[in-house]
Amino acid sequence: MIDSWFITGFTDGEGCFYIGIVKSSSRISDYSFQVCFTINLHEKDRAILETIQNYFGVGSIYKEGAQTIQYKVQTIKDLAIIIEHFW
Repeated sequence: MIDSWFITGFTDGEGCFYIGIVKSSSRISDYSFQVCFTINLHEKDRAILETIQNYFGVGSIYKEGAQTIQYKVQTIKDLAIIIEHFW
């Protein structure tokens, strides 16, 4: 089991929360907001992201570029779990 303080410190260095504004592809003037928690790492560090994902029990890991992978949490329900950890 991974230590919760490790996740907190690791996220401080490698992770972020962000809010993005996304233009709708179906309408000219409509925009939506995307709220997200991410950690990006080199693909050789996949085991770290898998451990963090298992700790929280939410989110997905995606390939993001040539050698980068990303742990991403996007739904409000799942983000509540992440936020509770840092609260």
